[in-house]
Amino acid sequence: MSLADLVASVASATVTIENLGTHVKRVLQTNESGDYVAPGIEPGFYSITVEAPGFNKVVRERVQVEVANDLKISFQLKPGAVNETIEVKDEAPLTESTNAVLSGAAVGAEAASTARRRG
Repeated sequence: MSLADLVASVASATVTIENLGTHVKRVLQTNESGDYVAPGIEPGFYSITVEAPGFNKVVRERVQVEVANDLKISFQLKPGAVNETIEVKDEAPLTESTNAVLSGAAVGAEAASTARRRG
């Protein structure tokens, strides 16, 4: 059994992707598996915010999207008050050179921690 099999996903989390150059925002919801996909993202730098009721808001700043790259950016949400924000800086995302698609997953930190202890 892999870690991915044990981690609980956060469905219906709100994912906001903002182009830092144009300030254009795209707002998405994670699916029942906690995944999101944002095809057709223009090259540039983005801020990505993930929010869900009962979890701290997580913000990842200055995510670079390049031409013909897929980025998979997952977020670990921690239980907390609605007004708390966690900023993630200087973390390199995984990239694939196919096309400009931004995707990832939102998972609950408590379930991830439990899965690590079991593994």
